[in-house]
Amino acid sequence: FGALRLTFALEADAGTLRFHQRDCCLVVAGLRMPIPADLTPRVDATVEPTRNTVQVWVRVQIATPMTGPLLTYTGPMSIEKDRP
Repeated sequence: FGALRLTFALEADAGTLRFHQRDCCLVVAGLRMPIPADLTPRVDATVEPTRNTVQVWVRVQIATPMTGPLLTYTGPMSIEKDRP
């Protein structure tokens, strides 16, 4: 999100990868300024394997305390191999 930096802890549970948001800060000119939790956008996300080895199932929601959900996506995401 540009100058907005989110930090996550990752947890693997029965094949599912869960993203637990740790904090949020604004980074300007190399200075990191924490944003209070009651103003912080929240990201909730999980990634699950599928039977198809080139896709994963993704669920992500971005919300703010003032507006509630801003963006939600649930569905497949393709995995691409690195290009030379």
